[in-house]
Amino acid sequence: MLNLLGTVLIDDKEDELYEILNSISAAGIPCIPIHYRNEAENQSGIDHIDLKNVKPRVIITDLNLTETGSLNAKTLVGPIAKVLKPITDFGPYILLFWSKNEQLVEDVVEQLTERFHSEVNLPIYWDIISKSEYKDKPLELKKKIETLIKNSPLFNALSDWENRITCAAQKTSNALYELTMPSGCEPAQKTELHKKQFTKALALIGNETVGLKNASEYPSLAIDLGLSPLLQDQLQVSNSNEDLWASAVPLIGERQVLDEKIKSSLNTFYHLERVAPTFRKDCRGVFVELSPNVRATSENLNKFEDKLGSNLKSIIHDEFLTTNDIEGLDGITPKKFREKARESLRLGFIELSAVCDQAQKKTKLHQYLLAALVPEEFEKLTIFTNNEGVERSTSHEGIYRLPKIQIDNVIYILKLSFKYQIGTKASSMVNKRQYENSWFGEPLFRLKDQILSDISFKCAQYSSRPGITRFD
Repeated sequence: MLNLLGTVLIDDKEDELYEILNSISAAGIPCIPIHYRNEAENQSGIDHIDLKNVKPRVIITDLNLTETGSLNAKTLVGPIAKVLKPITDFGPYILLFWSKNEQLVEDVVEQLTERFHSEVNLPIYWDIISKSEYKDKPLELKKKIETLIKNSPLFNALSDWENRITCAAQKTSNALYELTMPSGCEPAQKTELHKKQFTKALALIGNETVGLKNASEYPSLAIDLGLSPLLQDQLQVSNSNEDLWASAVPLIGERQVLDEKIKSSLNTFYHLERVAPTFRKDCRGVFVELSPNVRATSENLNKFEDKLGSNLKSIIHDEFLTTNDIEGLDGITPKKFREKARESLRLGFIELSAVCDQAQKKTKLHQYLLAALVPEEFEKLTIFTNNEGVERSTSHEGIYRLPKIQIDNVIYILKLSFKYQIGTKASSMVNKRQYENSWFGEPLFRLKDQILSDISFKCAQYSSRPGITRFD
């Protein structure tokens, strides 16, 4: 059902606009009616509406918005495209045409696809509601709209999923609101006391989730993280329709083969969040690039290498890139290929302090792991061969290799070294003066919790691996 999703109605005739509005309202579907205005100063015809919060999933529009006398696809499609551009975010939606000229709709959609595909997010599904058949028939119109919405199995399943999430969020809020209901107080005091107890409960959840100091600094994040387990639990017990998804995604349950670009996009979607250059450099999971100043002068580079205990070239080849000669290179020697790889490699640091220390702001020195982003074109250099000729994807057990990811449309291989763990701060206050860490450049992304948990577990395993004295 679409009772919690957005529907927009567009027509240049107010009487017809509100006729279809009444039918949709009768179907229990909230919607926004927009009266199209064909005015010179109104570029899209709907500029008079504040559209920043309008992100519809269903758009029902009159086909002939400008009442043009020349009824052909070429003249009709322009106003349609102008209307769609400001209200179709890059997401799935269905487009229904309310028209008595049904024979022109297919040509209009074809023109929309051919001429405006780079400007307008195209619908996942389109169909027609015949004015001549359904005008002045509200009950039949209601049933027709409900049927058309279900005609796209994929859209129907996605809308059901979004609706379930919204319902789960509401149930979470309702449950918390109910358990904070006061008892044994005067009726006149009940509302105000309830509000106070509800507020205190939310504050306690946020405080316990991320710690007092973090909650004070990031209250929205504290509440989000605190309520998310309850939301997930509500979602799991909500009614789901297995047949809905089986129909929408018939390939589910079968092994899929995807190209590297799609797989790296999915890995990025699941495991990374791109962040702004102003993002916190001490946030858990953040990747901070090595400052360009480190390599800018030999003096800076020597200081950096002294701290790490080895020269940078050796570290790169010990941890991230093999020195083995690579076969099958096109017009470049293995040595030049390695040089190019070292120049293209993006070194940085991943923050991996303990979750509890981060939550309570007890971290004195943040723990950073040395990390490297290797462009996919140098993937051959990320495969290591031992003395027995066995290939492995890392140089030793202290390297964590992430699935391929994408940053700015470039596919990368991200490797972290457990051998190079650095305790430091992104910035420090000394004698009332602020000092910034000279090694740190700008934050690039943040690793999400699932992959961070795996990295932390593997890092702990590596750090605590036992040794044994033996005489064979």
